[in-house]
Amino acid sequence: MAVDNFSVIHYNYYIIIWLCDTCKKGGGCRVRIIEYKHGAGIAPDSADIAVCLGFFDGVHLGHRALIEKTVRVARERGLVPAVFTFPQESMALKPDAARLYTTEEKLKIFASLGIELVILADFDSVSGLSPAEFVKNVLVGALRAQTALCGEDFRFGHRASGGSADLRALMAECGRDAIIHDMKYFDFPDGRVEISATLIRKYLSEGDITRATALLGEEYKLSGKVVHGRGNGKLYGYPTVNTELSDALGIRHGVYHTRVKIGGKVYTGLTNVGVCPTFGAREVHAETFILDFDGDLYESEIEIGLVEYLREERAFATKDELLREIEENIKAVREKDRQVGE
Repeated sequence: MAVDNFSVIHYNYYIIIWLCDTCKKGGGCRVRIIEYKHGAGIAPDSADIAVCLGFFDGVHLGHRALIEKTVRVARERGLVPAVFTFPQESMALKPDAARLYTTEEKLKIFASLGIELVILADFDSVSGLSPAEFVKNVLVGALRAQTALCGEDFRFGHRASGGSADLRALMAECGRDAIIHDMKYFDFPDGRVEISATLIRKYLSEGDITRATALLGEEYKLSGKVVHGRGNGKLYGYPTVNTELSDALGIRHGVYHTRVKIGGKVYTGLTNVGVCPTFGAREVHAETFILDFDGDLYESEIEIGLVEYLREERAFATKDELLREIEENIKAVREKDRQVGE
C-alpha cells in the first residue's frame, strides 16, 4: 500500500517503515509507521511499546481519550507510545461504512496526540489468529508490547472471539498488562449520546456541524489537492479553490462557514459542498472562497475545517441573485468570526 507524503524505507520483506517528510526536515512530527504482516520480525532498532488497539475511524473523543491515556502510560513507564490499527483499505472490517478519514489523515492526528509509532497491520494476515496467538505472537512476540490498551467493547482474534477481558488475561499470562479505558458517552444539553463514528456520520449528513465537532473533539476536516474548476468564481469577482470530494460519506450538500489551513496559516472560508447547480451540475466537490487571501493554490494540499452549516445548495436564476447571496454569506461569516473574537 502507499501512504502519501511519507517516505519508504525497506527493512525486510515484511516490515516497511515510513518517516513523515516533516520529521526528515526537522519538524515537530515524530511518528514512525510500520506496515506489519503476521510472521514478521520487528525492525532491529525497535523499542518496547505501550500500544492502543482499534480502527479509530474519525479519531473521535472516545478514541482520543484512549490514545492520550496510552501516551501518559508510555511516558510514565519509559515505553514508546504506539497505535495498532488497520489501513483504510481494510474495508472487510466494516464494508458498508464510509470512512470519516483516510489513513494519512488519521496518521497526522495520531502524531498530533503524541503517538510515536503506528503499526498498520495487514488485516488478512492476522484475522485468522486466535486471541491467544494474536497476543503472544503479534503483540508480545513481534511488537514487544509491554502494555496494551483498548476500550471496553474492543474485539479481536478469529471471528472477533476475544474481548477486553481476554486481552487483560492473556497479557498477564505473558507477564505484561492491559488497561481498559473508555469514554463512551457525551452529554449534550438535551441528553446523553454514545460516541461513535456512525453517529458522527449521521450528524454530518444532517449538516449538524456543532454536534459532529463536539464528538470529534475538533472541526471535521476536508483535505485534498486544489484542482482546476470552471473559473466562474473568478469571473464574478469571488475566485474559489476546488477540491475533489467523495460523496460516499454523505456530507449534507450546502454552503458552510469554514476555516482553511494553508501552509500553517488559517483563513476564514465560505465553502459550497455539492454539484454547483447554477452552472450545470458537475461531480460532487468542495468549492471555497477564501476571505482575505490572494494567491495561486493549484496543486497545493489544503485543509478545510467545517465550522457551521449556513444554507442549502440551490440554483440561482440570475448572476445578480447569486452575487447578492454570496455577499450576504460573507457578511454572516465575518460577523460570526467577530463574535468569536470578542
